[in-house]
Amino acid sequence: MGADLRYDLEISLEEAASGASRAIDVPRTAQCKPCRGTGAKDGELHTCPQCQGRGQVVSGRGGFMIATTCRACMGRGAVAKARCDSCGGQGRIEDKKRLEIRVPAGVHTGVRLRVQGEGDAGELGGPPGDLYVFLSVAQHDVYHREGDSPDLHCELPVSFPTACLGGVAKIARLGGGELTVEIEPGTQPGDVVRLSGIGMPRIRGGGAGDVVVHLTVRVPERLSDEQRRAVEVLSRLLPSDPDVSTGRGGKKKKSSGFFDKLLGGE
Repeated sequence: MGADLRYDLEISLEEAASGASRAIDVPRTAQCKPCRGTGAKDGELHTCPQCQGRGQVVSGRGGFMIATTCRACMGRGAVAKARCDSCGGQGRIEDKKRLEIRVPAGVHTGVRLRVQGEGDAGELGGPPGDLYVFLSVAQHDVYHREGDSPDLHCELPVSFPTACLGGVAKIARLGGGELTVEIEPGTQPGDVVRLSGIGMPRIRGGGAGDVVVHLTVRVPERLSDEQRRAVEVLSRLLPSDPDVSTGRGGKKKKSSGFFDKLLGGE
């Protein structure tokens, strides 16, 4: 039997989500057509003189009879009258074949697809091996997966007013379009919004995972004078940041909170 082959194929996250058909060129050995894989010129064979056509050679050793595969004909029972000019008697030639690979929806990095009979040709007309296509999913600009989970994760920065008051934000939807994310009033950095059933399809069926949106609060790098005065007023109106006890001497140290960062304090 011929050797199995491996082919590494990278696909996009969109292709992994929807499924895809990809054409690949696979280098391999193929059966020699002029000799039909026999290695004999014009396919002409005659009975192996070594084993008399049995494919095995029997010998006596220590009172036992031992049968081994005939090395002259490799167990076929026949040998070539003359070697094939195309393959030099090997029965195989170097080749490259284009194959259409169907990638099912929901795959993840590490999934292996088996294509039966598309490996190297077998020796002297033997059956071919198989082709194994190993998939890897390319990194995406917006979304990522954790292992083989069907959930899609992304990060969404929201402004401080939106985090305080609530609102609506938009994120790109995998494959095109937009998704609407409802931001609850009082949202904290690290809060999560889960959009059910619109993640990756499960490869074995049973619906799809979720889109998991991780919220961060966006702090402006620069403030105008008017904006700074407004934030200072708000800082006095809202509850102050809590003190944090730290190690040395048991002294309490003021934490660096949101308004400190917004106003440029330490």
